[in-house]
Amino acid sequence: MVDARIQPLCSITDADAQAEGVQQIAGGWHVPEADLPQMPTAAGAFARLWSSLHRTDGECWCDNPDVVALTFTVTAENIDRMAASAANPQESARG
Repeated sequence: MVDARIQPLCSITDADAQAEGVQQIAGGWHVPEADLPQMPTAAGAFARLWSSLHRTDGECWCDNPDVVALTFTVTAENIDRMAASAANPQESARG
């Protein structure tokens, strides 16, 4: 994890929505595996998905609740090798 922040739900950007899995298709944006109409923006498609999943007062899109936004980086490496590299950075620099 490289970042954690609290932000209002409705402040999601198109880039954030794409990181959440929203995809562009001919004619708009949609969430794969969700039976929802296309939207003109990625953030709009995410809003539509959120609204379909969160209907409790205080959790709805229109309530704009604060959410925890986490940012991760993906490391394509064996977990044991990563642990060894972290424990001995000089050794991992030699290859």
